[in-house]
Amino acid sequence: MLSRCLDKTSLSTATFLAAALRFSFILSVLQFSTWSTLSYSATREASFENNILSIPVVTVGVEAYSLELLLTQDGTNIDFSIVGAEKIQVADTSGASAFNGTALLIPKVGIGSASYTLTLSVVTVDPPKFRLTDYAELKSVAELPQSEPEPPKAPEVSLAEQISTLYAETISSQIVMRRCVACHVQGGISQMSRLVFRRGTGSSVQSDNMAQFTDFVSTNSAGDQLILSRVSGIGHGGGTVLPAGSADYNALAEFLALVKSSQN
Repeated sequence: MLSRCLDKTSLSTATFLAAALRFSFILSVLQFSTWSTLSYSATREASFENNILSIPVVTVGVEAYSLELLLTQDGTNIDFSIVGAEKIQVADTSGASAFNGTALLIPKVGIGSASYTLTLSVVTVDPPKFRLTDYAELKSVAELPQSEPEPPKAPEVSLAEQISTLYAETISSQIVMRRCVACHVQGGISQMSRLVFRRGTGSSVQSDNMAQFTDFVSTNSAGDQLILSRVSGIGHGGGTVLPAGSADYNALAEFLALVKSSQN
């Protein structure tokens, strides 16, 4: 019955003086209390069966009680009255229900296959009556939305590694060895220029040739643009080697831009 009513409840809030309510609540509970002061160690989760809401532990200030409340429905209101109470001693009240002076706060009650948190506000003191004024269904960890695992991050590549890789993949054989070394080598017609490369395929040759570009860019404020203008035929004795906009020209421009950024 309660699980059906939860979806229809019109929530309302009753306001009372907290101190007076706490005193009246204790007096009302004591009318039903068996005055037992046995130590209580059972579960603190409330249960609902046959219209009886059983609350194992309710804290009222420094005191603790075990309560049974009977559900009655008044129109759209769901009310509860005390039908059983026992004063108890509890060493640890963490997770227990609590009366805060105006409402009974129940952190968890099992109703059927679901669990809820309930707020029962005081509507009358004599006779004591509570009204359901708020509730929320509790979700298990398995029911909560699970975030998608983040894809593994690609290892970070340093700028120096990017420059070296780009040179090896797009500059060394396609441009330097295929075009530049025809003139820009020792004994070549451009051996007196500021860019002199070595022929070969070894790693040391590749390293030395790449250093020709990096040194030129570092010692000339517009070294990257000067190289690009020369290969496109501007002021270059060898004419146009890489037409502006071609794939090789763009690869060289990207490489030189990385070299320049690494030196800033």
